[in-house]
Amino acid sequence: MGTQLIFTVGTNPLPVWVAWHHLKGILIPPISVRFVHTQGTVDEKDRLVRYCHEGHFMSHIQTSPGDPGTVRQDVEVILKHLGNDPNLHVHYTGGTKVMSVETVAGLEYDLPEGVELETSYLDPRGNSGPTIVNSYSKSLVTDTRVNVPADLAHVAHLNGFTLGPFVHQYWNEGRVVRETCPAPAILDDKQEANGRTAITAMGRGHRGRIDWRHFEYAAYVALKEALEQIKTSNATRSNYQLFHSVNVRRTGANQADSHFELDVVAVLGYQILVISCTLDTQQPGQTQQAIIKRKGMEAILRARQLGGDEAQAIVLCNAHPNNAGRVERELHDEVGSAGTPLRVWGTDKWPNLSGQFYNYLRNDLYWM
Repeated sequence: MGTQLIFTVGTNPLPVWVAWHHLKGILIPPISVRFVHTQGTVDEKDRLVRYCHEGHFMSHIQTSPGDPGTVRQDVEVILKHLGNDPNLHVHYTGGTKVMSVETVAGLEYDLPEGVELETSYLDPRGNSGPTIVNSYSKSLVTDTRVNVPADLAHVAHLNGFTLGPFVHQYWNEGRVVRETCPAPAILDDKQEANGRTAITAMGRGHRGRIDWRHFEYAAYVALKEALEQIKTSNATRSNYQLFHSVNVRRTGANQADSHFELDVVAVLGYQILVISCTLDTQQPGQTQQAIIKRKGMEAILRARQLGGDEAQAIVLCNAHPNNAGRVERELHDEVGSAGTPLRVWGTDKWPNLSGQFYNYLRNDLYWM
């Protein structure tokens, strides 16, 4: 006498996996799982089946992304095959609004007597972090990042990407060149020391004396110090990873396909934070403002590709605070609202960079 757990699946499967990770320990066992998906999200559904360990899967339902009548008709099969499960739970974070609403409405319309129906969704805007809320506005999980093992490769695979090492092949001056893009790096002691030296120089305002690679090291070291400080006061915040120079490409891509590299990446449980670093002041035909804006657009795009809708990005640059603020406002206008998970940090953030990250983690991401 268990629970049939139904997930609607969209193009961002990560929060569906997160919901499964938590709900499997909350709902009445044994738990049977179905995914409601569309033709366009078969790959996402298959990846979820692969990664939702301990799941007993029933037949999944392929439906329409936008036709209410079709969705209702398709989900009727659930009511016809309830078996010994008197409890239905629909988690509708994934998929289109029509899929979510009509899946629930279709079940409610002809719900057999004695069968309980509960719904839930993942709200990324909770005051203590992302939460799972049920149909009675009760928080089932107050911060979905807690007790999720940090695993960047797992997050990437769920979203259809692969991390280095891999071979990239390209054409250069009439010949084929093959290069190995390495695995995500953890800085060694010497690199961290160079990062701390750069932080000292940044605190003194020495803009022109910092090597670009050491600038990236500085971002890594400062973020590491902030994460360690938070972990010291809250042991539940020990589930994080931090990497430098993360190479990423689509799973199944061939060697000639494009890939991208991220300067610094942190994983907070499952939430991705990307730090994109630039010391460029100008390039041929581009102003500093244009360079930073391009970096910001790329940073949030790549962060969301790798980590889904809850991913965050910061561009760390050497722009005057007024210029950095102007670029950030323009990016918010073009990418989304003022709540867009993208920040542009200029030279006013350089002094006490670790403290800047500490405040950002606590106040913006509720990682505290």
